Amino acid sequence: VSLCTGCMACVDVCPAKAISENFTEDGFRIPVVCEEKCIHCDKCDNVCSIGKEKNTILPISVYRMSAKDDAIRMKCSSGGIFALLAEHTIKGGGIVIGAAFNAERKDICHTTTNECNLEEILRSKYVQSDTTGIYKKTEQFLREGQSVLFCGTPCQVRALHTFLVGKKYTGELLTVDFMCHGVPSTMEFKDFISERERIEKSPVINVTFREKDKGWRKQIIKAYHKNG
Repeated sequence: VSLCTGCMACVDVCPAKAISENFTEDGFRIPVVCEEKCIHCDKCDNVCSIGKEKNTILPISVYRMSAKDDAIRMKCSSGGIFALLAEHTIKGGGIVIGAAFNAERKDICHTTTNECNLEEILRSKYVQSDTTGIYKKTEQFLREGQSVLFCGTPCQVRALHTFLVGKKYTGELLTVDFMCHGVPSTMEFKDFISERERIEKSPVINVTFREKDKGWRKQIIKAYHKNG
């Protein structure tokens, strides 16, 4: 359990639906196996990154970039490069997948631009996101021949590539990850939302991280309430 990153690829790969979501004492999302349903196919072990050798890939080139448009940079946490890649993907008829705030679940969940606006996926979310089901959706898009831009933490991107090993598809996949120092727990985030709703006496309808209205280096979390 201590080595599990909560990528949840094992949930998607299990043919018996024997793996479901659970949480550690600290509130981190982890999978749990129902032994009664398990058919011992080992697919979860094969897709799991724990104990697997990590391949070191040297970069072909390294660039420092940012979007020229101030409006794009303001909508993003950093320089807005992901927004440019996303817009290019969508204009080409492709799908963008990334983390967005789910107001109904009060959680950060991986979703697609078929299900929400691109702006909801932009900007970093400093919380462990729920990726359950997203690997299957990505595979389906690729099987349909669609181009997919997938953004996530390094462990989530690695999980997607491992999940897709041996699977045939005609669509093009571009993955984007970032330098990651770890994430706060899901339950800590949910507690933050509950506390805000108790104080404000109004539901939280959106949460954003690192808005730039007070500068690029000021770390800010904003909770937007239904009462305005």
